Formats: sequence, C-alpha cells, structure tokens
Amino acid sequence: MKKETVLLVILLCCTHLVFGQNTDARFLQNIQLSVLGDKQTDSKIDISNIKGSPYLNSEFINGEVTSTNNTTINNVPLRYNIYSGEMEFEGEEKKTFYLEKSTVKNIKIGDSEFIYKIYLLNNKMSRSYFEILYHGKATLLKRYRMIFESAKPPKPYQDPVPAQFKTASPDFYIAFGDNEAKRIFSSKELVETLPDKKAETVAYIKKNKLKVNNQEDLIKILQFYNSGQ
Repeated sequence: MKKETVLLVILLCCTHLVFGQNTDARFLQNIQLSVLGDKQTDSKIDISNIKGSPYLNSEFINGEVTSTNNTTINNVPLRYNIYSGEMEFEGEEKKTFYLEKSTVKNIKIGDSEFIYKIYLLNNKMSRSYFEILYHGKATLLKRYRMIFESAKPPKPYQDPVPAQFKTASPDFYIAFGDNEAKRIFSSKELVETLPDKKAETVAYIKKNKLKVNNQEDLIKILQFYNSGQ
C-alpha cells in the first residue's frame, strides 16, 4: 500500500487522531501529517521480513515537538526512522504517522534534541534531521546513517544471507547559526571551519591528542572554541 498524503486542517471538534490525554490538541492544528498506509519504510521494503531495525529506537518515546510557528506540543509518542529519514509518531489505534518536515522547528526525544537543517556535502545542498550534540557559536551536529543490504541467494558452500538493516558510522557536522551545516572529514577541515581561532584550535587538538571522528573529542574541541580562550 503506498503512502497516502493527508493535510490535516482540523477544527478542535475533530478528534479522530488522539495522542493521549496529556498531549496538546493544538498539535492537530499546527503540524502537517502524512499517514503511512502500512508498516513499510517505502513501497518496496517490508521491514517485518528484514533483520535489524531502521530506527534509532524501535519503541515510541514521549517527546516534544516545536512547530515553525513556535507552538510546542508535549507528550507526543515519537521515534526516528534513520533509513527513511522520517520522524514518526504514533496516533490512535497504533497508526503510524510522520511529521511534515517543513512544519518542524525542533524535536526532543528523551535527552536528545533534533533539528531539520540544510547541509553541504560534496558541493551539494540537501536537508536532513540532525541530533544536536553541543550548542554554541559553532554547533556540533550528528547525522545518523542506516544501510539496507538486500538478501543474497545461496551459493555453493555458502548459506543464503537475509536482507538486513545495518547501522553505519554517523557523520559529524558543524553549523554557525542558520547557515548550512558542513561535514567534518578531517582535522584540517575542522580547523578551516573555525578560521578565527585556527592556530589555537590546532594547538589544543595536538596537546590533548583529540580525534575528529570521536564524538566526545569533538565536543571538547567545540567547547574550547566557543569558550573564547
């Protein structure tokens, strides 16, 4: 069943979608929704027959959504589908919906905060959900990645391999304000992204033997940069 796109322009009296007694009903007026017609990540992949999970966390967790008109709604059951790049929520009768990205300002799920932001990669602009790892003049972002591997038929002396989702290493990006996020591939590129403290940052990285492919090390580097030392 293909996805059915639904634009919900709802009066308060229309309550056919309910997220729980504590969920703000304004959610139905301020967020566009697209209903997933089935449990597939897309029209060709039935995740029920695939090893692994496309989700950051398969379970729905009550979170907070702030729309682009600055309306914040609490207690929304959310989960992030890394493979499809969609932020999903659970409605009445366990129906699954995903948020229309253009209406979302930020999302909080547990201790994690996400934004939908433009980014630059290989000289091409695109958009994605990012987890915010560190706020500041320079903000550190994490982009999750998921790989889908098709099933492989049996070969002589080799069993068949089922289709599966595999978590790939995340990518790290730096963003200044509303500007596009830029991926950090190396220490050199990181330093070039922070030109006003280039020498100091290089010295700090070397002194503390920090690596730019390590999340905790990147946080330390951005903390140093934003501290003004």
